[in-house]
Amino acid sequence: MRSLALVLYGVLGLAVSAIASDVSDSAHQTDNSPQARQKIVEWQQLVEHLRSLSDLERLEQTNRFFNKLTFVNDDKLWQREDYWASPKEMLSVGAGDCEDYAIAKFFSLKQAGIDESRLRLAYVRSLTLNQAHMVLLVIPEHGGTALVLDNLVTDILPVSDRDDLMPVYAFNSEDLWLLDRNFGERWVAAASRLGAWRAFRAREGDLFSE
Repeated sequence: MRSLALVLYGVLGLAVSAIASDVSDSAHQTDNSPQARQKIVEWQQLVEHLRSLSDLERLEQTNRFFNKLTFVNDDKLWQREDYWASPKEMLSVGAGDCEDYAIAKFFSLKQAGIDESRLRLAYVRSLTLNQAHMVLLVIPEHGGTALVLDNLVTDILPVSDRDDLMPVYAFNSEDLWLLDRNFGERWVAAASRLGAWRAFRAREGDLFSE
């Protein structure tokens, strides 16, 4: 989580473009066992099923599906200080860190039909754990308070009920926003200013191509 730590400890004066990334352009070795492939098939089936559900059901089933996986830090799982895994990579090893959970939920809900303009990958600080953290925010279809999908908290709650989170910034594929204490947004740049996200998108391409 080095990129978040840099923001939290002083790079916020919109030196966001200077956030360093240790992400490699080459894919890491993942498990190609029948069990791993079955998890990916189950994910693809889930995404297809989500399209017929209500928004809240989509959020609940996506959150539940990925939160069953094991939390493992990047240095142990990928032997990297900071690696943003794709949903397929995460599922193939059955584990990931907070960024991987949030990214997997982001792409799942986007593919299931939730417009990306309503999705935010949000960097925050967990006041409970006193450490950097990433969650997914989903803005309701008709506006209102965003909901938080979090690998640390089972319940999907509005941001107004998450006093344990200190917002920092949020982004999707296109845009980057700074967040105030109440999760209010101020647009600051294109998401491509984030080196780790730019490298992830260049490496992964179309996550649903196969």
